Amino acid sequence: MYVARGFLIESKNPTWLYGTSSEHAVFYQYQFFQASNLVAGIIQTEQPYYQPTPKPPEPFKDAVGAFNGDPTFPCTDTEPCDEGWALRVVESSDLHIIGAGLYSWFDTYTQDCGTFSASVPCGSLHFADVCATTLQFQSTVAKRS
Repeated sequence: MYVARGFLIESKNPTWLYGTSSEHAVFYQYQFFQASNLVAGIIQTEQPYYQPTPKPPEPFKDAVGAFNGDPTFPCTDTEPCDEGWALRVVESSDLHIIGAGLYSWFDTYTQDCGTFSASVPCGSLHFADVCATTLQFQSTVAKRS
């Protein structure tokens, strides 16, 4: 089963997210787009086990741009396309993320990467900060198996 997007948060009024999770979406797990005045505490993400086969935005290539701030996946050094984004912060302000676990355990359903003897390259945990102001992180764990 495939799902294109996780949480899209666009709130400008005070917003609190506590103990939320978003997993296995193709484009992103959390995206804060033009959001402000927000606290997200104890958030958790997990990348799709099947990526990078297929690479995002597949199988939703035709849906890119249907929602505000959708990533374009240009496949460059600064915007790779081996996995969906764990957390994107786009044109947002006054965000406080307190306690986050950003996890990626598999590459194409295997755990062949991430070991000291691995010959299979690992994808990366993706975090994007695009024109954000007053962005604070506390107690963030990023794990790549």
